[in-house]
Amino acid sequence: MKKKILFLGGAKHQIAPLLYCKKKKYQIIVCDVVKNSPGKVYADKFYNTSISNKKKILEISKKEKIDAIISYASEVGSTTQAYVGNKMRLPSNPLKSVEILAHKNKFRAFLKKEGFVCPKYKVFGDYLKCKSYVKKNMAFPVILKPVDASGSKGIRKVENLKTIKKDFAYAQKFSSLKKIICEQFIEREGCQIAGDGFVLNGRFVFSHLADQYFNLKPNPLIPIGESWPTTHNKKNIIVAKKTIQKIFDILKIKFGAFNLDLHFLKNKKFMVIEIGPRNGGDYIPELIKLSSGVDLIMCTVEASLGHKINLSNFKKKYLKFYSTFRINSKKNGILKKILISNKLKKNIITKNIFFNIGQKIKKFKLGKDSIGSLILNFKSQKVMKDRMNSMDENIKIILK
Repeated sequence: MKKKILFLGGAKHQIAPLLYCKKKKYQIIVCDVVKNSPGKVYADKFYNTSISNKKKILEISKKEKIDAIISYASEVGSTTQAYVGNKMRLPSNPLKSVEILAHKNKFRAFLKKEGFVCPKYKVFGDYLKCKSYVKKNMAFPVILKPVDASGSKGIRKVENLKTIKKDFAYAQKFSSLKKIICEQFIEREGCQIAGDGFVLNGRFVFSHLADQYFNLKPNPLIPIGESWPTTHNKKNIIVAKKTIQKIFDILKIKFGAFNLDLHFLKNKKFMVIEIGPRNGGDYIPELIKLSSGVDLIMCTVEASLGHKINLSNFKKKYLKFYSTFRINSKKNGILKKILISNKLKKNIITKNIFFNIGQKIKKFKLGKDSIGSLILNFKSQKVMKDRMNSMDENIKIILK
């Protein structure tokens, strides 16, 4: 009998595991609040349902007698995945632990309680209370984040009290709970670290980490790209892995892919920004496979079905220099032309443009504002870093 897998979400960046399941002849069920989501065409059955509606998804899961549930690259669905998995005794992690990882306020409280490096923070539902607290207890700049949003949505760096009302309202738009976490901004040492890792039988058996890149304007908090492997030294990576393993031990995490955002501070201490209980978006698993040969898409699907995954699957077969870049604009306008230098064209493996000439585009404030995406390959890490740090010279967005 065909194995049945329910996928929470069918967006463009969630199609990779659906294609894998098609090859394996697994039965695919997709739930998505978007009626014509891209993943619908790959589904054997489709339910037009919000993936945050836990009870409804559980009802569908029982009706379909599913063998696995996956929230691929979706933080919103990760708690639903754990809820259904726990209820139906499918391969899953403890719901309470997933909720801690999926909500920024709960994760910060966990880090503080367990003695991990954690910035000074407080959660607010009202901007006046936030303003008063910052004025009395914190130094600028501070960071405002929705407690329950992912993908860097709604994050603001606040430099003074004059803008805090506007910044608080902006962040609150992205929170279904209408709660904002206010954190002390801490300077990092070197690049911010991104990437995915995998847990098998409670062990953090694999990670492939990248350097992350940001624009100075219009939003310095939204990543514009990543490059593999990271330039951080082996000593730093060992510290990161040991810290993450300790977190997973305390939370009793059993298995699965996790998206990581990490950085080292000016005082040489290591801080975990976020551990998303899901695969990374922006085609991170695909980039990891290109760079290391490790197929986290296959591992995610098979582990969710309870199939045995050999440790050999996580052994890096090679180390190649790949990066991803979001083509973006610093201004609003009508797209007239995208100019890419001949120097950069040599490195492009895949190019996806999301807008046609003549369409309106927005300046890059959110990930969804990207004009397109590039996957690039380089012969050396030095050349890759040079290209990634000079994208404004190599890509020109011409607006009408």
